[in-house]
Amino acid sequence: MRKTRRGRKSQANYREIIGKALLRLNDCSTLEKFPVLSQLPAVEQKAATMAHEILPHGKALKALLLQALNTTIERIGTTDDVVLNRIVE
Repeated sequence: MRKTRRGRKSQANYREIIGKALLRLNDCSTLEKFPVLSQLPAVEQKAATMAHEILPHGKALKALLLQALNTTIERIGTTDDVVLNRIVE
């Protein structure tokens, strides 16, 4: 098993956290204070551009998650693999 630096989440931990965040995608209030993800540099940067909004971190995290989902769907959707196409649907 690969060791991680102290205090750093493993990829498995991030996958679990992201999965939980995706289940709450329409709840910007929860996403605003979502552990770990709301403090990532990309979220902080996007939230800074939304500083005038209510719940900027939650909205930034939601936007980034949706962007990642759309990118993944676009990449998977171009395949002839039946199983992957079902996942996209």
